[in-house]
Amino acid sequence: MNIEEAQRERREKREQALKTRRRKVKAAKAEDEKARRSFITGRSLILVSVAVAVAFFVGSSAFRIMELKTQEEKAAELLKVKTEQKARLEGELLMLKDKEYIEKQARERLGMVKPGEVVYVFDEGDGGGDGANAEGDGDGAGE
Repeated sequence: MNIEEAQRERREKREQALKTRRRKVKAAKAEDEKARRSFITGRSLILVSVAVAVAFFVGSSAFRIMELKTQEEKAAELLKVKTEQKARLEGELLMLKDKEYIEKQARERLGMVKPGEVVYVFDEGDGGGDGANAEGDGDGAGE
C-alpha cells in the first residue's frame, strides 16, 4: 500500500464518517422538530382546555349571579308587601284598642244597640213611609 492509497482510504473513511454524522444530526434535528411540534400541540391542547374550563366556570357563575339577583328582587318585593301589611295590621290593632271604634263596628256590622236605645229601620224602596220600629230591650247590648 502506498501513501496515496492510504490517504485516499482515510479520506473515504472521513467522508463516510462525515456522512454518517450528518445523517445522525439530520435525524436528531427531525426528532427535535417532531418533539417540539408535539410539545406545542400538547401545550396548545392544555391552554385550550384551561380556557374552556375557565369559560365554563365564569358562565355558570354569571348564571348563578343572575338567579340570585332575581331572587333578591323577589325577596325585596315580598319584604315591601309584608312591611305594608304589618303597618296596616298595626293600624288596625291601634283602632281595636279604641272603645269608640269597637262600638261603631258593633253597631254597623252586628246591629248592636245600647240598653234603652230605640232603633228605627227604614225600607229604602218605601220612600220613608211608616217604617218598621224596633225597640232595644238590652239583649244585644255590648256594655
